[in-house]
Amino acid sequence: MGDIKNDWKNMVHDKHSQIPLYEETVRFKAWKFLWYLIAGMSLFTMGFPYLLVFLISRAGENSEPVPWMILLLVASGANILVLLLLGTATLKIQVTSITVTVSSLPFYKKTFLRNELQSFKVITFNSLMDYGGFGVRIVPGGVACVLGGKKGIELRRTNGRFVIVESERVDELRSSLLQAGITETK
Repeated sequence: MGDIKNDWKNMVHDKHSQIPLYEETVRFKAWKFLWYLIAGMSLFTMGFPYLLVFLISRAGENSEPVPWMILLLVASGANILVLLLLGTATLKIQVTSITVTVSSLPFYKKTFLRNELQSFKVITFNSLMDYGGFGVRIVPGGVACVLGGKKGIELRRTNGRFVIVESERVDELRSSLLQAGITETK
């Protein structure tokens, strides 16, 4: 009888076992929230420094106020950075007969062998309320990869930890996980 760990390694390198059963790319969906966030950040990043400049310039006659153009550039740069990070966020899911890969580059990429996954279940969630935001979220007991959707899969690992993955095509993802031999729980 062969070593199970080596058998899995050999299967991973076998091209036939790596044919995708399912592939999906999920894009950021919470644009309304993003615009509210940018408006709030604009008010804070532009309004608060002006208040500080006003207070500093009144504090002493010899103090020099901060040029308003520098404050405006810093505030605009912060807003553009948030827009770029959230607006271009993607989550990729790939299921093969022996692996499940979840990636949200450059922050997270993990490939799980089938023997590392105990089970999965279909879940519904609210990204803000349940996980505190969007993107790769470290939560007690695991990781949540969410971009503003409402449905996904919770992959339960054999070590007791979990990975929550948002999906726009939950039924297809569920079917491919079953086809790969991963047990569904309710």
